[in-house]
Formats: sequence, C-alpha cells, structure tokens
Amino acid sequence: MKKKFSMPRERAAVGIAVMALMVSVGVSWSMRATVRRIKSIPVALRLSKAEYRPLNTPAAIGHADSWVPPSAQSAGSEWIYEVFTPPVVFYDRQAASFSVTPAGASRGDEREFPFRLVKIERELFRVQLSGYAGTPGTYTAIFTRPGKPGALLVREGERLKEAGLILRHFAIKKRTNGKAAGGAGFEIVAQAELQDERSGAITLLDSQSKKYDDAPVATVHLSGPPDGLRQVREGEVIANDGGTYRISHIRSDPAEIIVTREQSGLPSESKRLRPVDSKPSPPVNISATPAKSPFRPATGIADNIK
Repeated sequence: MKKKFSMPRERAAVGIAVMALMVSVGVSWSMRATVRRIKSIPVALRLSKAEYRPLNTPAAIGHADSWVPPSAQSAGSEWIYEVFTPPVVFYDRQAASFSVTPAGASRGDEREFPFRLVKIERELFRVQLSGYAGTPGTYTAIFTRPGKPGALLVREGERLKEAGLILRHFAIKKRTNGKAAGGAGFEIVAQAELQDERSGAITLLDSQSKKYDDAPVATVHLSGPPDGLRQVREGEVIANDGGTYRISHIRSDPAEIIVTREQSGLPSESKRLRPVDSKPSPPVNISATPAKSPFRPATGIADNIK
C-alpha cells in the first residue's frame, strides 16, 4: 500500500522539475538578442584633467571656560578653598588661635622664609639632682645647674632662688636593679619633687638619671640680618630680614617646625620646615681598583681526609 501511494508523488516532483528547466531555457533563449546588444556597446573611461583638490572644512574652535575664582568663607578672607586644594591651617598653642595660608599662596613666586632648620633636641631641665647629705629627717639635697658652676644645697620646703623652684618633697628610696650580677639587686635612689614658682607645675627628679624639658628646642639658621644659628622655642617671635616670624609649633618626631610670617595689612602665611642634610655622603667610585686580599683562592679540590 505504501508503494502505491508514493509513486504518484515522485512522478509529480519529476514533472515540476522538468517544467522549471524548460521555462529557464525558454527565458534564456528569448533574452539572447538583448545580451548581444549590450555586449556590442563600447565602454570608455574618461578622466578629468583637473587636479584633485580636497575640500577645506573649517575646524570648530571651542573656547574653554575658565574656573570662577573661589569666594572667601564666612570665617575670613584667608579661608579660600580651591577645587582640589584646601587652605593650610595651623593652630598656634601660645596664641590659642588658627593661622591660615590660602591655597596657592606658597607658590614659587612667593618670597622664601629666611630660615633653615638645623636640628631639634630636648634641653636638660634647669636643675639636676646630683646627690644628698645628712641623716634621715635632716637630708640636704644637692642640685647642679647644667652649664653653670657650683651647687645648690636645699632642704625640704626651701626655695631654689636661682632656678625659681621650691623643693616640696625629698626622699631616699630603694629601687630594684635588674643589672646586678647573679639576679635582681637593689640600689639607693634620691628623689626630689620640685614645684615651679610661676606656673605651679610639678617636676620629679632622681639622682640616677638626667631630667629633660618636655618642650623640644629647635636650632635654626637665619639667612637674613641678623644671621647665624639661634635656638628657638615654641611660641617665640623672631624679627628677621624686615619681617616678624612666630614659631607656631615644634615637633621632634619627625623633626619639623612650623613658622608663621606675620605682616601688618597682609594675611599670615605658615610654612613647615624640616632639617636638610648639609653633609651628603660622598659618591662611591666604582672605577677605583679594589684592594688586594691577603688570602689566595683555592686551586685544588679539598677532601675530608686528615
């Protein structure tokens, strides 16, 4: 049954293919005259004798808009914030006030500060406890002043007139010393409690170590008149090279100072200074002939035979 039904379909497909082929041949035969006519028409390429000139298209020139200058804040004319650069703000502890350097005020066209930071160190306290004399209840403390001859002999409750201090308390104590041979030992240490007559600050001293001031001291080199080295402390004001400069801040780690220039009629300007190595290490001469070694290199093979 399947074979009978498939035969008519195959015959129909063959018939349609034959008819399509005959139509294609007939169309080609009828168009042969048109094809011959197109081939007989001559084709010529004509070139223009004029030289090629590109068209000049005017370029669009845009005008860049400049930034609008920033306006001062309500805190003052120095408080000016640039787009990416805020003003430099420092706090003066002595004057309990802020000093502001506007953004861009410390450019190369500004006059440099006539300062160069040499070093920062801590000074010894005005007196040092050197020893004691007497018996319990009647001890006499012995103090010395750094850089000055002589000694100050003071009892508990008395004044050190030359230093502006009062000896509030003096005692002898036994303290553990781990440096003793064979284990922990003990050492006798004299301790003194001093009070400043002006500020009322209390300072503790002992006879086994030196006492330094809490505030660091900076050594600066002044390039303008009067020039030379000078030690300055925080809050100190210096008149140099026709200007007035305040040491706003001193820091020992890292070593740096902040100097504020104060001029009448002009905003104050602050600058951070750090010590510069004035003695750079000499360059290494790699072309120099190395020193000859007294040892000779081995020329043979070593073994473990003794």
